Amino acid sequence: MRYLLLFCLGVAAFATDRESYVQVTMERKDGNEWKSLDPRTVLNAADRIRFKFEANYTGFLYVYDKASDGSTERLFPGSGADNRIEAGKAYIVPTDGSFVIDGPPGFDVTYWILSPEPLARIPMFDDAPKVANLPSTIVPRCKEGLVARGSSGCLDDRAGAQQTKDASKIVPKAESTLRARNIKVEKAGETRIAAPSSKSAPLIYEFRVAHK
Repeated sequence: MRYLLLFCLGVAAFATDRESYVQVTMERKDGNEWKSLDPRTVLNAADRIRFKFEANYTGFLYVYDKASDGSTERLFPGSGADNRIEAGKAYIVPTDGSFVIDGPPGFDVTYWILSPEPLARIPMFDDAPKVANLPSTIVPRCKEGLVARGSSGCLDDRAGAQQTKDASKIVPKAESTLRARNIKVEKAGETRIAAPSSKSAPLIYEFRVAHK
């Protein structure tokens, strides 16, 4: 992944029957400031972005990226870093918070796994060959009439937080996974993703980053 992304993610899981949720905010560096973006924004080469993560329950976070050139890498935890997430505390993903948009025009897809217990491996990524797969052939397109707030950029509805179809590949037991649902974009580019809460199943979803 060759970009810098602020991903503001909040997950709320309750001991009661209330549902869990995640909040996502993508921000781009503008001079010395970070400014929030609509998650559907089509980014430009050399844009600097990052993720910020926050959850309201304790768990273990794993984040992987599949770039538009087909290469994959782990974004979180960093080498030797602890991936235990404490409730109410904000985390920068990746740990060093430094990515720059690069690679052929397309979509980088980040996969987010928040597990109540540590996972020994994520087979889809940890057991994958250390070579790039075929690059994505999907190119972002600007939706007519949609302009990114506060910039000259455009929007593509295929970008942003999404349900994932690969949950059973990421965590082999499909019945052990929770699917993200009820995705809603709120003010300041925040995206709320609702999902059932569970003390035994990891929450899995993806966030797609469109770029020229």
